[in-house]
Amino acid sequence: MGEMAEPSASSLFEFPPNRFPSFEPVPRDALDLPAEYYGPRLAFDPLSDIYTHNHIHFEQGGYQFIPEGQEVDSDILQVLYNVVDDVYTRPRNGAQNSVRKGWNNGTWRYCNIARKEEHDWKMGYLAREDVSFQGKGNTLSAFLEYRFNLSPAGKKVKRMRMRLPSTTFRDGKVRVLVCSPDDYTVLLDAQQMKEIYRAQGWNDFIIRVELSGTEDTAHYQGTSYQNAQIFRQPLQRPQQSAEWYNPFHVLIEMENAHWK
Repeated sequence: MGEMAEPSASSLFEFPPNRFPSFEPVPRDALDLPAEYYGPRLAFDPLSDIYTHNHIHFEQGGYQFIPEGQEVDSDILQVLYNVVDDVYTRPRNGAQNSVRKGWNNGTWRYCNIARKEEHDWKMGYLAREDVSFQGKGNTLSAFLEYRFNLSPAGKKVKRMRMRLPSTTFRDGKVRVLVCSPDDYTVLLDAQQMKEIYRAQGWNDFIIRVELSGTEDTAHYQGTSYQNAQIFRQPLQRPQQSAEWYNPFHVLIEMENAHWK
């Protein structure tokens, strides 16, 4: 119980309807438009001077997970991500799995995100970029989005479950949202597979994760980027559960969409 909550009245969670993603392809030369043009209001502006002056860029990855082939026939769309191999996998019963290499090659949009390997602790994860400026580590916020578009296949969500595990240290924070063009929900706990009841009937939506945390004291100087992490898992491969092997997991049961 208590897995998800309705949006708070707080300004941090105030997403007016006209701020939701249009989901139209955005040319790179249009990236000087206000950040909110691309979706729900972020708690930060990735196009502000502090980002651009420090060469941290807002990227329009533009990738969409669209059902195809056996996924359409079986009404199942499943996406997994393994940070060690840095690979997205789409399992397909009775057919060859689809594989996409590179964490950024599966994203819709992102800013200030990088893949990190800690060889001392033997762990891998996605976090903010490991950069320093103004005598401090990276205390700027970050976000990452995935887009799932079922409409080209004539499908909509019948049931959706997902896992997007995070790890935080000190003042690190991670927030996970699932947003359609006219609705959204905030996940309070995405460490294990959770059902996203709000998504039933959706045919086009994004999963967004936001990372933040500003602590950069003398004792921890230069490590603030590590305060918020997602998909953390061991670099070595002991006997481990499937959850450890593929931390990010989205499982969508689909049904035919009946357009009016």
